[in-house]
Amino acid sequence: MWARHFVILGSPSIKKNSKRFIRNRSTGQPMLISSQQALKAEKDGLVQLKFQKRWETIKDPIHAQFCFFVPDLRKRDLSNLFEAPQDLLQKSGIISDDSLIRSLDGSRIFLDRKNPRTEITLKPFQEEIHDGLHREEEEESS
Repeated sequence: MWARHFVILGSPSIKKNSKRFIRNRSTGQPMLISSQQALKAEKDGLVQLKFQKRWETIKDPIHAQFCFFVPDLRKRDLSNLFEAPQDLLQKSGIISDDSLIRSLDGSRIFLDRKNPRTEITLKPFQEEIHDGLHREEEEESS
């Protein structure tokens, strides 16, 4: 079974919390856009992933593991950290669509004050049939 490994150097960013409101100059309507810091992090991550892409674009379902190495002990929501690197995997052409990620098992947040980064491992997704409710009922009736 193949595995692909990627590293995005820099503090893991959260897209959800990196937005700001501005006014459209033409219409005066408020708009929600990414902060300058979030845009820079996305651009840097995209350059790094494109440089590491050595294979054809992945077009089949995959399992992804994200290890987020953060520079401080600030409270972070793991689920919010997934969005930015998933989007970067698609924008860099590593995967054709981030909806191909079917599993995120094994993802973690670690502290690394000197070398913040996101380590990504991609593997083929192994379809498993889960029917836990019926298994429990069968065990109880045995």
